[in-house]
Amino acid sequence: MASCQGMGEVAIVAWSFFKCLAAVVLLALGTSSGVATAEPDGFTQGGRVPPGFVGEATSWPDTHHGWVLGKAPCGTRSCPTLVRTDDTGDTWRRTTLPTLGEADRFRVYFTDHGTGFVADGSHVHVTRDNGHTWHRTTFEATGTARAIAFTTLDHATYLVAATTTTTALYRLPARSTRWSAVPGVAASGVPDGDVTVHEGRVHTTLAGRYWSGARDTWTESTPPCPANAATDLSAAPGTPLFALCGDDPGMGRMHKLLRRHTNTGFVDVSEAPREGITQSFAAVPGPEGRVALTSVGLGATFVHLATTDGTTWTSPLIVEEPPLTDLVFTDDHHGYTLRPALPDNLFHTTDGGTTWHPLPIR
Repeated sequence: MASCQGMGEVAIVAWSFFKCLAAVVLLALGTSSGVATAEPDGFTQGGRVPPGFVGEATSWPDTHHGWVLGKAPCGTRSCPTLVRTDDTGDTWRRTTLPTLGEADRFRVYFTDHGTGFVADGSHVHVTRDNGHTWHRTTFEATGTARAIAFTTLDHATYLVAATTTTTALYRLPARSTRWSAVPGVAASGVPDGDVTVHEGRVHTTLAGRYWSGARDTWTESTPPCPANAATDLSAAPGTPLFALCGDDPGMGRMHKLLRRHTNTGFVDVSEAPREGITQSFAAVPGPEGRVALTSVGLGATFVHLATTDGTTWTSPLIVEEPPLTDLVFTDDHHGYTLRPALPDNLFHTTDGGTTWHPLPIR
């Protein structure tokens, strides 16, 4: 991880602190043998989007289907609420949701318009029927961990989760409710990691180390970022595998280096704008080599966009905090990002990230 000029591990800890405020939840990891057959959880009722709904996390497996998980007033308190769209955001409706516990921030991840996950401060729940029914998943580990990143390959879902001492990669096969640790793919140190899929392989960074593979065959290689740099990974159809290396955080700024994977390893592409601490990172599908990131600092939150094979940077969206997060592009035109804790906080682009506009949830 990148040199912090004397800051060492302090820099990556600071980066992880800022990012975790916006993007990480705690998961309790239960023990289990074999495939769990969890009982269905309790549900909230479907219907119209409730007044006062505020999103905290979003997931878009394609341009037509999107989910936003957040909270809405219910009596004297706020209740977890999941809403969805099947028509690119023109209309929204409330959908069923398992009983969720307390969490600093909820998470939602859908692999397609049928299979998805929600997480609170204690558990991960899975649906395989478009959110009509949910089941609680279990883990082959004990203690608590932070859910950091999901991805999907060959009908299996992969999850990076971190305890206070170890970051590990877990795999959930189709139709299972039990996460299995990927053998040998774990690291001790600062709880930091990411995961993505590129050219039929899963790529993951865990506490500064880097693996790629699928199912039972995994190879550890030279990490994409130098020591003491935070690492984000992203790839999309038609793009190379990109890594974003971040170091020297402080006073709302951070050094960010974009790198690209080649046959001989990762090579430098460009330096991203320093404004903001990185919150999320996404490649834009297509051959143009575009990427985007969200960051936050000094009262503002940014979308920074790189075009021209990742070499030319602009900042097409700058708004007040809270941080923009959960950045995703579903094709070469459409992308989404969410600013938690505020109404009308979902933004979208229809021109590959050049311009951004609010997408009302009604």
